[in-house]
Amino acid sequence: MTDINPDAELRHKIHHIIETMDQEKYGFLVLTKGYRAIVDQKFYENIQPYRWHAVVSPNQAGSVYARTTQIKRDGVVTLHNYVLSLYLHGKYDPSVKHVTFNNKLTLDCRLVNLLKNTGRQAVMRHRLGKSKTTSEFKGVRKRPQKNAKDWRVQIHDGEKTIHLGQYDSEVYAAKVYDAAAETLFGASAYLNFPDGSIHQEHRYYAKIHLERHFNKQKR
Repeated sequence: MTDINPDAELRHKIHHIIETMDQEKYGFLVLTKGYRAIVDQKFYENIQPYRWHAVVSPNQAGSVYARTTQIKRDGVVTLHNYVLSLYLHGKYDPSVKHVTFNNKLTLDCRLVNLLKNTGRQAVMRHRLGKSKTTSEFKGVRKRPQKNAKDWRVQIHDGEKTIHLGQYDSEVYAAKVYDAAAETLFGASAYLNFPDGSIHQEHRYYAKIHLERHFNKQKR
């Protein structure tokens, strides 16, 4: 019985995703050496102008990364870090690092597949909300002050607590938490509403607060 070539297996899995994915949400880039990488359509216009090279990892069998030298002067930018930079900052930001892949496919650079790689995140992303709290939803607390928006949201990324704002509705606050959890933890995030009921407005507020946090961290 012959072993499966890791290179061929990666190509096959990426090809299968491309054939079955939602073409309105996702697209693919043609790389050098005959490889393809998958990205979100909303980032495609920012990604497509650059020439992306497929670089085979000498240390990890079946790991191939998309990289370009056209974004950063005298430096290399990987596609997965560029995608997270676009989401968090709207442009390339060198502070966005340490990204790994939920499905282990290094050419699947969809936002939902990218996870920040910190040691404590695996615990934090799966941990359910505590019992006997002021809200039934994870990441949400009732504020005691009068004349203030009732529900405060925060999320822990494995290193720091990130504040995500205050909202009048407990359910709305929980969906803002979910939007942030998806960004930080990808498909392995614990969601208050796993039925897919997160809307663009929830993602908008989550993005604002995440960007504010990461910009503050840079300074």
